[in-house]
Amino acid sequence: MPKLKHMKSILKHSKGKVFIATILLLMVGVFFYWDVLVFHAKDLLRDNKGWAITTSEEGNLVTKRIVSPTFHVNAVFPSMTGPWDAHYFNLERSAGPELVWFTGYRCFVQDAESKNLLGDEFLCHNSLDYSIQDYYHNWGIKGRAGVFTSRLATMTQGQTEMSLPAGFGIPLQSDQALSALTQVLNVNDPEADCHVEYVMEVDYIANASSKEIKPLFQQSISVLVAVDTNYVYHDSLPEVQDCMPVLASTSFMTKCRDGNTYTGHWQLPEGRDTVTYDVTDILSLPFNTTLHYAGVHVHPHCESLELWDRTADSLVFRSTIDNHKSLSKMKEITAYSSKSGVMMYSDHRYELVCETNGVSKSAKDMMATMLLYLYDHEMDAVLSQL
Repeated sequence: MPKLKHMKSILKHSKGKVFIATILLLMVGVFFYWDVLVFHAKDLLRDNKGWAITTSEEGNLVTKRIVSPTFHVNAVFPSMTGPWDAHYFNLERSAGPELVWFTGYRCFVQDAESKNLLGDEFLCHNSLDYSIQDYYHNWGIKGRAGVFTSRLATMTQGQTEMSLPAGFGIPLQSDQALSALTQVLNVNDPEADCHVEYVMEVDYIANASSKEIKPLFQQSISVLVAVDTNYVYHDSLPEVQDCMPVLASTSFMTKCRDGNTYTGHWQLPEGRDTVTYDVTDILSLPFNTTLHYAGVHVHPHCESLELWDRTADSLVFRSTIDNHKSLSKMKEITAYSSKSGVMMYSDHRYELVCETNGVSKSAKDMMATMLLYLYDHEMDAVLSQL
């Protein structure tokens, strides 16, 4: 009998250990795969809420076409204040999970009834995002999750499409959770009364190896402006502060290594103005590499955004913005694209220079971000082992 009691005690103790170990394993699993779990939960619960998705293929080029629900444009919607919606999806085909290469993205606005294109005056911004933690964990690459941005592309007024140079792409597992977010803008037509849809198209290549395509990674850098926190009254701020002039930009405040507080959105001064910011720490290049594509996200009345290598005293890329002469609207934003690329160094210092021309006395907000697509040596080594 004593032996039996002892055995029961051991079994009871063992069950307790197994239970604790099981809980710990579940916690670890949830930590690493949280984004995947959320994606599939939303996928099971949603009814698409008006989102429509179709896929077309031409050779090994696949295009995923996503059409948003209908938005009613019936008021003035300043930057970052209009109606918005987001949709979760992936690039998986009927064959199941596979390696695919993201190569391009587009967004355009159409009339909800006639399907005629309307131009981009109602486009605030459209972004294609993914989980950076999930992405690099799946590839086994460490040290990037808290450094690089969770963005594949941003489309905005004046720059509604992007295409990486031939022979380059961002490698993705086709079951990687992605999200597309779009938002309405209307700053020029207070009498507007129309229904619009946003059409997004994701280009990717299937059935290609790393020998055919070189992998890129995306890193975003932004101009930050110092905030005088003595004049920031948090209690008086509205709940939604996104991208509005003056105090509203405090919702994007961040404290940097120099001890000062900065924001990525600031009030546009009247007349010509130049703002510079050292982006070396934000860039955080892990190694020397080459830049092959760069897109830009700015607001109207920005005239140019430059990326400088201050160590070499050389201009890496200058984007020029063609603004409408009488409206608060950008007609075109130039991008950088090159197969040969331009060298960027992990031990160099880099700076963004934003030039603006505030032609209106009314309050306008400004932001300046550059999305860089750079050759990924580490990813290339990982893919070569597949």
